[in-house]
Amino acid sequence: MQVPSPVLQALSEILAAQSPQFAARLKQRLTAALQAKDEPAFDERKFGFKGFRDFLERGTQGLFLVEPSTVGSDVMVTPVGAKDHSIPTAPFAVGTSHSIRNDVWQAFTNPDPARLRFWGRHSFQVRHYLRGEDSPHSREVLGSPEAFIEIAPITAETQVSWMQQFTDQHTIPEERRKVIESILTKTYSSGINAAFTGALGELGSQWRQQRIRHILLAIHAWADTHGVPHERLSLRTPSERDSSLVMAGTEKPFRNDHVGSGGIQDPRERAVRLLDMLSDEEISRVVVPILLSTLLVKGKS
Repeated sequence: MQVPSPVLQALSEILAAQSPQFAARLKQRLTAALQAKDEPAFDERKFGFKGFRDFLERGTQGLFLVEPSTVGSDVMVTPVGAKDHSIPTAPFAVGTSHSIRNDVWQAFTNPDPARLRFWGRHSFQVRHYLRGEDSPHSREVLGSPEAFIEIAPITAETQVSWMQQFTDQHTIPEERRKVIESILTKTYSSGINAAFTGALGELGSQWRQQRIRHILLAIHAWADTHGVPHERLSLRTPSERDSSLVMAGTEKPFRNDHVGSGGIQDPRERAVRLLDMLSDEEISRVVVPILLSTLLVKGKS
């Protein structure tokens, strides 16, 4: 059976406005677009396709490119001929900040395999605890598992692969490239990311933006898969932010680098905080040479 032309037209319009898109999200938008035009709902199985991905690959007259995603199991869909289908920028704000709540952001970017993290279906709160730990959060989740969705963090290997991909895509002076190659052999952590960003020099700001886009893609792909509204993941209102400051003292910090007794951050955490206060030029001129010399000394020991 031939696929109705309104379906292909709607897909073209959706992807022309924003691409690439995850297939799961694209199907949702296709359904909404057809409903808005009083067209019948589209069921790809009625036309002989095993699923929506099969339809995109075989039933769209070659209009769209379907590729595996670097995050999750979904695929990315792009109009054929689009100049850049690697990382979508719209609708994400990728300036000096991003729109995702800090607790959600850390739940995805902290790659600690010993830490479990969950999203409350009704509370819209992140709950996390170490595997095997007896804590209020673990008892809450284990007591009502149906009320939570597990968050699969972005692995250390994936985050290093993003760094390697960025390095391969840009022309970097040989002396900086050697530093970067040394950094990429280390186990990933927030400190390694900070060192990598500094070693990039002027490219550091571009890396920050690309990393944000990667993370936003991963978070939104997870949300689409589990039916979590994007707005629930976004930064809170000013009043909610004020309340979160009050709560901060009672919540166990969600980090690999735990806060020590008396609420004092450990040396790694303090170092990351200090790096955030420095400019790219200061990191490149002062911090990177020190890190490089330290790595070289450790490598010889």
